[in-house]
Amino acid sequence: MLFRSKAPSRRTVEQRRATTSQICVGTGWQGVDAGAETQRWTDQILAAAGVSLATDSLDMLVLSPMNTEPNSARDFFTRLDRQRERVAGVLLLQPFMYQDLRQGLQDRGLRCVVVNRPNLSARYNFVTADHLAAGRTLGRCLALMGVRRVGLLGLQPQQWPSSVELWTGLIEGELQTLGKQTFQFQHIPCDSSQEEDGYVAVRKALRRGKPPEILIAAGDFQALGAIRACMELGLKVPRDIGVVGTTGLDIGRFASPRLTVLAQPMKRIGRAAAGMLMRMQRTGQSRIPGRVLKGTFV
Repeated sequence: MLFRSKAPSRRTVEQRRATTSQICVGTGWQGVDAGAETQRWTDQILAAAGVSLATDSLDMLVLSPMNTEPNSARDFFTRLDRQRERVAGVLLLQPFMYQDLRQGLQDRGLRCVVVNRPNLSARYNFVTADHLAAGRTLGRCLALMGVRRVGLLGLQPQQWPSSVELWTGLIEGELQTLGKQTFQFQHIPCDSSQEEDGYVAVRKALRRGKPPEILIAAGDFQALGAIRACMELGLKVPRDIGVVGTTGLDIGRFASPRLTVLAQPMKRIGRAAAGMLMRMQRTGQSRIPGRVLKGTFV
């Protein structure tokens, strides 16, 4: 998908190339079907980034889809090199891609900004929601409610920095409120953001033992699937078990019961990422301190 901005006809070739240079967006996902949630998440970020880039006369070139197949990085650069003369920078919407692409981007002299940090030690060139602060807020709420058994659906601390930060925030919020750790965590694996997979994972977990008092899902569609599983097994939501999503899609407002969410500021993330790329292009910088944006608890 290519959005073109028209340069005045009297400008030189060099001026026109600078004006119509492109920001390449890699939107790779771990799997062939990104699902409705990741698509909406992507669309909101890209729409906001595109509007900001247009104000600086920059086009957006979107290369999609990608996955983690062995040749995906090579394929990415093959497509990118066809447009290399006009590419001003790269915006990556998933941090796992950055590890494989980093050297190739450096070799080509391309500046890059990642949405969500590639690892917990990252300090530069990323924009992310403040998962740590969100976790603290939720941890304080749960501690005040007297909750002890906490289920984590699809949150994989061993894989995603955002999951580590959210989990850490939960514990910190609890400690700040009670002065001691009482949460008992139950990890429920779920590799997909699909509603059906959330439903299957939670139904299987609930049949094995005592249900958690609160279930925190990595995505809103997973949370909707979890609600359906709970209700089919005779649990009333939120009386018997609470369910929280951590994306903040509009779909949560139309669920029954309405879904509690830790909403990520997707539009602000898109604008901030575009702003970082524009700043790097104007100043020649290759590294800019990462930005952590506060979300809302709804």
